[in-house]
Amino acid sequence: MTKVTDDLFDKAINETSFAIPDSPKSDKPRTKKQPLVAGDYVGHIVQVNSKVVDVKKGEYKARVYDYFVEVAPENKNNKYSYKDYDTDEMLEGDGSAYVGYKFKGSIFKYLEPGKDDTFKPRTENNKYFLWFCEACGIDCPVVTTKVNGEEMEVKSLPSINMEDLVGTPVVAFVNKGNTWTDSEGNERTPWVAKWLKQWKDGKRRELTDEDIPF
Repeated sequence: MTKVTDDLFDKAINETSFAIPDSPKSDKPRTKKQPLVAGDYVGHIVQVNSKVVDVKKGEYKARVYDYFVEVAPENKNNKYSYKDYDTDEMLEGDGSAYVGYKFKGSIFKYLEPGKDDTFKPRTENNKYFLWFCEACGIDCPVVTTKVNGEEMEVKSLPSINMEDLVGTPVVAFVNKGNTWTDSEGNERTPWVAKWLKQWKDGKRRELTDEDIPF
């Protein structure tokens, strides 16, 4: 029986390897990343998801729209103040550092109960959804209906076509969201879109298949 030696094994597999030596360290100072700060960011809605959920153990029912706003190149014209944590100095930077960032936001549209439904209406909280629609340029016509037994004029809230919403220019107010704990026990605090405002000079963005995340 042939004895397999290290030399024979190396020849059999013909394995060749290389290593790149460490390159000399650059004397250039490392560029600090501009941190996120609370404020207005101009961008476009690039994704929308929707589902109906029970609220407060079924006391109310709502359709929730989760949306993502991607910061637009025009955001470079905005100015942001932030703290340098190495020196405690307040600095100012332009908004170009945030172009391409995506922020998630959520909005609830509370549903009105039908004849056989057991959940309650929560019409007073739909003012936030109304503001969302106005920020996106969606028309909400005035209609007359009964609210708590009284007839009054209200804004009729539409069922949003999510595909039509993609590409809409908006101003997102961004701030820290709720802190949560990941599977490894680390606390995470995301930056989220708290609410939207109308971007009056913004142009609708036509997204390609490559732009839309799946």
